[in-house]
Amino acid sequence: GQLACTRVRVDLALIHPRDIDYALRIPGEEISRYISHARTTDILLYEENGALVMDDDYLVYMACRVLGLTRVSAVIVGAFEQPLVEVLEGAS
Repeated sequence: GQLACTRVRVDLALIHPRDIDYALRIPGEEISRYISHARTTDILLYEENGALVMDDDYLVYMACRVLGLTRVSAVIVGAFEQPLVEVLEGAS
């Protein structure tokens, strides 16, 4: 089977890390290595119970927070109903 993927721009505040405690324990020097990639790397998301959940891209997510970015590029895997995203390409 295939799963639809949709490239979007989304408010960082709408992204819910699966394990925020893990994200907050990442050392600053590790996050710093991703600062230059934060603006150009899509965060992989899926929708669960109306929330946009992130499981894997903790370093990019934290680098975006450090930079103070409010909107980020992301890819939503699967169907979603989140109305507050800007669809860039793909099927929603």
